[in-house]
Amino acid sequence: MPHLPYIDAVHAALVAAGQQPETLTTGETERGELAAQLEWDSVRLRWASDAGWTHEAPHCAGRLVIDDYADPAVLVDIVRLLGDGHPPIASRAEWEHAAALDVALADRADQ
Repeated sequence: MPHLPYIDAVHAALVAAGQQPETLTTGETERGELAAQLEWDSVRLRWASDAGWTHEAPHCAGRLVIDDYADPAVLVDIVRLLGDGHPPIASRAEWEHAAALDVALADRADQ
């Protein structure tokens, strides 16, 4: 599962910031897309290889306006904001290994 290093980096950043999710699941959708879900008491983030990041919180939900392979620090900020009742930020900052992940996902799709 080529997305695991990315999800591990996101998880590590969240833990380092004191925002460890209550649950973290990874897997494959029925359509064969790779996915991950991180959940806190009132916030849920989902990543899918075909759709990027989405969120759910009591006050808002939808697609996040961030890079599909967003820098984990951006997700730390988003979780903090959503947990405090604020809307998420938009960002184009990407994970330092985003290009390699993109290639790995494309290679997987070609198989």
